[in-house]
Amino acid sequence: MSVKNLKEKGQLAERLYQLRYLVAVVILLFCVLFEISGSSIGFWSVLLDGTYESSAQDNSGDLLGSSRSIRTDEWAVSTPMAFSQEYNYTGKYPYFSETIRGDSTDAFIVYGQPVKSWEVIFRPFQIGYLFLGPSRGLAFFWCARMLALFLVSLEFGMYLTKKKKLLSLTYALLVCCSPVVAWWFAINGLVEMLVFGQLAVLMFVRWMHTEFLWKKLLLSAGIAWCGIAYILVFYPSWQIPLGYVYLFLLIGIILRERKNVTWKKGSIILSAVVLLISMVGALGAIFLKSADTIELVLNTSYPGGRSFVGGASLLRMFSWAGGLFFPYIDPGLGISNVCEEAQFFSFFPLGIILGIIQIFRSKQKDALLITMTAGTCFLALYCAFPWPSLLAKATLLSMCQGRRVLVGVGFLSIVLLVYLISESIVNYKSKTAVIISSVIGAGLAGTCFIYYTQFMGKKKALVLLAVIAAGAVLIFAAMKCKRYAGLACYVLIISFVCGMTVNPVHRGADSIYSSKLTMAIKEETEADQGDGLWMVEGLGFPYLNLPITVGAPTINTTNVYPDLERWEQFDPGKKDFSKYNRYAHIIINIVDETSQEPVFFNPYDDQLVVNLQPDQLEVLQVKHIMTDKDLSGFSSEEIQFNETEKIGRYYLYQVEY
Repeated sequence: MSVKNLKEKGQLAERLYQLRYLVAVVILLFCVLFEISGSSIGFWSVLLDGTYESSAQDNSGDLLGSSRSIRTDEWAVSTPMAFSQEYNYTGKYPYFSETIRGDSTDAFIVYGQPVKSWEVIFRPFQIGYLFLGPSRGLAFFWCARMLALFLVSLEFGMYLTKKKKLLSLTYALLVCCSPVVAWWFAINGLVEMLVFGQLAVLMFVRWMHTEFLWKKLLLSAGIAWCGIAYILVFYPSWQIPLGYVYLFLLIGIILRERKNVTWKKGSIILSAVVLLISMVGALGAIFLKSADTIELVLNTSYPGGRSFVGGASLLRMFSWAGGLFFPYIDPGLGISNVCEEAQFFSFFPLGIILGIIQIFRSKQKDALLITMTAGTCFLALYCAFPWPSLLAKATLLSMCQGRRVLVGVGFLSIVLLVYLISESIVNYKSKTAVIISSVIGAGLAGTCFIYYTQFMGKKKALVLLAVIAAGAVLIFAAMKCKRYAGLACYVLIISFVCGMTVNPVHRGADSIYSSKLTMAIKEETEADQGDGLWMVEGLGFPYLNLPITVGAPTINTTNVYPDLERWEQFDPGKKDFSKYNRYAHIIINIVDETSQEPVFFNPYDDQLVVNLQPDQLEVLQVKHIMTDKDLSGFSSEEIQFNETEKIGRYYLYQVEY
């Protein structure tokens, strides 16, 4: 390639960087206009096969790739709940929904659904739903989050690397296209934690280096906004370890740059006042509004009643490279839940090893390097070994399973490694670099071979050895030569293989809204103006969340927190209280009078089975039932099951008492 061509490509890349925000807006507008997302709701077309005018394949909406059935938290829970807000019969996008659970339900605080209220400013990616409706709102939600994560990570990389653009791009790809982000993209707020956490750190850096008071106060308000958005994710298992990541980063940044900053007492006090008033005021108002919900969640048997001491994740901590194969594993032959196993492609523990070497070899100690290395070790120790209960509680890590803390270990490992590549002062000989790379590759591939016995054969292990060793060699080369093109290309390929291929390129929501079954539910709901409660009988999860997508108030939609008064009607002595006092996918079965099945039992922590006799439905005030059974045999003088529709294998009934 000629020098002229290289210069032209370099100029194009520089121009794209300068116009990055405009390019992002154009991409977002395109995706919203054509309803493009990465949702797996196309899987509904498989479940509802036989209820369409055309074949299920024509209604999936998947343009590239295919919907992942394993991502039920997204396509079967979170997305239907978001769609239900559009069709809520008491008004669109309420803070308290009458559709979810078929009772007043806090739609904002737990699963973070879009609401037409001022609090939504702290969930900016949900705002699209308010103006664009379900399909385009879903596109906005997916695309805006990915673009925001990429842009913020790119800026964070620019700070870490002192504006080395190619290395910053490498960092952004490692964060945005990692297996853990891809497999958990739409739920539990991982993207929000990464966006608002990094953005808050960048704002703090800018706050330290500006001399203008008005800018400091504005940045303080921005940090408060990020902090509130971070807290409202309401998922401590990841919030706490990632919170430690940002804490160690801030401590290191302050120690490193304290001599280069003019600390004025007045501006510090005023900024602190703005920060505290903003956070306390907004959070206080929100928590007061959702106080009952928060109390219920914290006192549930699951997940609120759990406490952990760490450990049990030593091998898993070194098995992150197995994520390279996750998009291609047959769910029936591989590991049961790839989402739970997904981690950052972090090269752990290479960052810790190189960090310790540099700390001991450098004459002038780098405070940021020390705190990042110490922070990675701190979190890794919790994952690897059980801690004393008192220490776990004192650090708040008792609210986190060891495997969840791996998110913090992996993310900080990437930050540490990219910082070392940029700032390395240690000159590793080529032979030494190859030996270390080979040992790291062999060790990590061997760990994956032992840990993933279900699918990791010798060939895959050898592939991993080569991939990891090659990546490590490129890291050493980048540290030595300060050339980053090779490493960037490597990371781009890795990102595509194990990250970009996880979620489909999906268009629209026809997999739900072109189904005759869904439309029949919608018509019946509109006929009684949402005044009749629905129940999904026998079908269980995920079918129980289908009726709410068209506004049908459904008592056994996934209960993100329990409706205690409803279930206590069948358990006045509270003998089974712990069984229904939980986050639960609720399966209701109608049984005859001779049944010996218990009223409540839990096959899994997040599942509740309720067995009811026909005459007990009146207690629940059920008017409509969706099922795949012929319920006419349960009719009696006290209760009538009147069939209103038969679509495919599904029945719709209206109940009369």
